[in-house]
Amino acid sequence: MASAQIRTYHLAPNFSIPPSPAGQIKLGSIVKNLQNVDVLNDECHVEIPEGKIIRHQKRGFRATYNQMIRGEYGIWARFFSAASIGGEISLNHMNKEEITYQFRSEDTEYFTPTTKYIKESMNMEDVNDWLDGANYIPVYMVTGLKIARGPSISITRDSQWKPQIQLGVNQPCGVPIDIGPRAGLDEMGGETIGWEDSDDFIVGIRVVKVIYKKALLSRKRGPLQAEEYNDGLEADSIV
Repeated sequence: MASAQIRTYHLAPNFSIPPSPAGQIKLGSIVKNLQNVDVLNDECHVEIPEGKIIRHQKRGFRATYNQMIRGEYGIWARFFSAASIGGEISLNHMNKEEITYQFRSEDTEYFTPTTKYIKESMNMEDVNDWLDGANYIPVYMVTGLKIARGPSISITRDSQWKPQIQLGVNQPCGVPIDIGPRAGLDEMGGETIGWEDSDDFIVGIRVVKVIYKKALLSRKRGPLQAEEYNDGLEADSIV
């Protein structure tokens, strides 16, 4: 029997975070936490040699609603359970098996930071100043990203149903993201509707937790420590 894979990517806090260069988050970014992912080293990012970055791409992802909620597709199952993609759908007895999600590709990029790279990044003035004011609490360095390219949705309605559809994505916080047109259909007949493409966004983030160890009751900065951060991730999930 195959051994379970360990989940290492945290689901992004919302689904409107664009990848670099459109957005701030990239490999080597240092963020305050994983809830708002504010970048501390946006203006002092230490470049990563291209040869140290590993990239791979899965093309042509396609799955139905029922496949997604059964958890058959790793991080995408988590994405669709956390976000009501499709927005406001008044199904009027429409079979959800007819809702199909597609992505042009899922891109993954990651690297393994050296101790030297972590120290250089942490010693940047912007990062140091913030840490000093925050009493050297833990921060997180981004070491991996999963990016959704060209998300789309299609809804095929049977001639028996009359769906009213408003397309978009509802984030876990409940705020909708408008990423496609709206359509209201009242006439009968078999049709497929949806939106074909949307902006790319980050769906998964892998990090290492970085902290300066301190002596008890001391504000003096101690030795730097870094370790992969998987808290809150179920060990038997696949990403």
